[in-house]
Parts: sequence; C-alpha cells; structure tokens
Amino acid sequence: MSSTLSPLRNLSVMIIEDQTVVREMLMHLVEDKLNFVVVAMASTGKEGVELALRHQPDILILDIKLPDMSGVEVLYRLKNTYREIKILVFSGKIEGKIARSLVRDGVRGFVSKNESLGTLKKALEVIAQGETCFSTEFNQ
Repeated sequence: MSSTLSPLRNLSVMIIEDQTVVREMLMHLVEDKLNFVVVAMASTGKEGVELALRHQPDILILDIKLPDMSGVEVLYRLKNTYREIKILVFSGKIEGKIARSLVRDGVRGFVSKNESLGTLKKALEVIAQGETCFSTEFNQ
C-alpha cells in the first residue's frame, strides 16, 4: 500500500481530546504533514458530539478518556446518526473487552499514545484510504 494519498481532495478531520497540548500537536500533524483540514476540535465529549454532527468530518480522532463522558459513549452517539465517519481512537491503554467492542462498533483504527507520531500519521493515511489500522499495543 502506498504511503501517500492520492490528491483527490483534502479530507476533513475533527479531534476530540481533553489535553490542549495533545490537541494542538494533532492539529499540526494533520494539517502540516498530511494536508488534511481540521474542521473542529473539542475538549469534551458533549462538545465533540455537537461539533461532529455539525461539521461531519471524514475522520474523527477520538480519545477514550474525556472529562464528561467516555469516548465509547461519544462513538455510540455519533454512530447512531452519522455512520459514514471514520473513527481513529488515539488513547492510552485500553482494555481488551472495550477494544473488541469498539471494533465491532466500527472504529477504523487504534493508535496508542505510546506510539510515535510516524505511526499515528501512517494510521491516518491508511484510514483515509478506507482501510483499518491498529497499533501493536491494541492487539495485546
């Protein structure tokens, strides 16, 4: 599989992450290295669901641990009304039971926060092409 996207169009990305520095780092990666467009960022699940439904991004980068609700709840709320969204979970450790549930519910990928930016970039490229991408930590 090619490591670069064909330039058909700029994909839109939304980020739901409670840590400001991580949100900003993700935005720079997405816009500067992938030439995708960040259409919205949110620090809470509630705000994230509202913005995702309003902007309808192609890809959502989603943290699982948020201050007001879990990323799992965000996923369920979005998938019931916006099935086309491609979700990449970007989080720390995740329990195997939850991970399997997320895959059944349509998550396109998982990258641990312990992975490199290169791994995250590659996962976003793969997901943008319609494939799935799960880091090695996810499979443990």
